[in-house]
Amino acid sequence: MAVAPDEFREVIGRFATGVTVITASADGVPLGTTVSAVSSVSLEPAMVLVCLNETSVTGQAVARTGRFAVNILGEDAPDLAARFATKGEGKFDGVRYEEGAGGVPLLDGALATLQCRVCEEARGGTHTVFIAEVEAAAGRPGPPLGYFRGRFGRFVCEQDEAATADLRQLILSGDLPAGAPLTLEALAARLDVPRGTVYHALTKLSGEGLVRRSADGGYMTPAASRDAVLDALPALFSIWLGAMQLTVAEATSQQLEALRRRVDDLRPTAPGEWGAQEFDKARAAFEETLLAIAGSAALQAAWDRANLPLSILLREQPELDHADYEELHRRYAAIFDAYTQRDAEALAAALRAMMDHARELIQLRIPA
Repeated sequence: MAVAPDEFREVIGRFATGVTVITASADGVPLGTTVSAVSSVSLEPAMVLVCLNETSVTGQAVARTGRFAVNILGEDAPDLAARFATKGEGKFDGVRYEEGAGGVPLLDGALATLQCRVCEEARGGTHTVFIAEVEAAAGRPGPPLGYFRGRFGRFVCEQDEAATADLRQLILSGDLPAGAPLTLEALAARLDVPRGTVYHALTKLSGEGLVRRSADGGYMTPAASRDAVLDALPALFSIWLGAMQLTVAEATSQQLEALRRRVDDLRPTAPGEWGAQEFDKARAAFEETLLAIAGSAALQAAWDRANLPLSILLREQPELDHADYEELHRRYAAIFDAYTQRDAEALAAALRAMMDHARELIQLRIPA
């Protein structure tokens, strides 16, 4: 019994491949489609094998003209791969290329190009298999773009991790305005990394909930609303409770002293000298110190996601009254007192009281 199409797609998707754009020309019109089914056949003569769907306009042009180019994409061109994976006209709008033999487009953004002449043609299921001789080849240094389980990817290196961490910090610290579009070029220049590195960092942060996709397919920083913050509050306090219950019996005197200093920092100074930004920094410092005591990367990552809407709101919304900041400090102090007394029940009650107070305060003071 033959393997079902869905089963085969799920299994064969575990085979990682490179990514190419096969280009052709028909009556002077440039054509192209993203393809992963490309393989070298021999060195002498230099030959490649390419599989194209019989419904592909590009494939039909290759069958008529006998010429095509393999444009091997680098890690800095995932947007190019996505563009040519779509159907319809306009794929070449704004795309720089030069013409090779027979007018076949050679993409400027490619890591390497192979200009090919078809020698043999066969049919395999829904696809046409072209075996072609390579008449010209050119390449440039750089890592390739990969394709695995239906997604574009790349080899992970230290630069990737560093860029993702730097971009995450820019978002969490508020250095990137809320609701603003994130362009690959601007971020690449700011972080001093290739644009492909930025693309993959944004993809990872999107999975973490720290950036979101925009209507045009790009990325943007999240904008916070009062409802988003209210939805996030239970998660924030659950993380607090988990971290404190995890460490309440084991926190050292040095750790308790560090946390006490953070509580002291939450005490507001004179009216006019203390506002939402000062409170947000002190609040974040208290919670990060607490999470550091727990020593859990999973709790820290969860807190980063849940905290972002509240942090954005505090940076952008009107100030609270000075009395509000004083009351918040008293409640933080009550939580700390229960923690230092190693009283898990009192700690849970103080955290719940804080969450209820925060919800009421947001509903009262922050416009919808």
